[in-house]
Formats: sequence, structure tokens, C-alpha cells
Amino acid sequence: MIEILSHVLVALGAGSLLVASIGVNRLPDFFTRSHAASKPDTLGLILTMLGLSVREGIDLNTVKLLLIVALVLQLKEMQVYE
Repeated sequence: MIEILSHVLVALGAGSLLVASIGVNRLPDFFTRSHAASKPDTLGLILTMLGLSVREGIDLNTVKLLLIVALVLQLKEMQVYE
């Protein structure tokens, strides 16, 4: 059950990253491209990291993955609006 959940989360994250990359290539101007790059990219990273954390279990690696998610949530907005 945990393995299926982790595969679903990683697949959803990869799908979100795919949508973000298609949006960057297809949208016309800078502002819509930056919006397409920031929102689904963050969601894709969070879902992928959560899927890997679920698969890893309670471990030091899980703490590191969740720390990466927390840092991305804090710093991503500053990166997009510079």
C-alpha cells in the first residue's frame, strides 16, 4: 500500500512538472511563462518529495527531503518575483 501511494505521488509530481515545461514553451510572454514555471513546478517538487518520503519511511533521509520541501516553500516566491 505504501509503495502504491509513493508511486502515485511521484507520478503526479512528474505530471505537474511536465505541464509546467509545456506551459513554459507554449505561453507567449514573460509573465505568463514565469507563472507557468513557478506554480506547477512547486507542486511537482512537493509531490515528488512527499512520494519519496513515503517510500523511504521514518529515516534521516525523510527529514532531509521534508527540509528541502520546507525551504522551497519559503524561498520559491522570492525567486519568482525578483
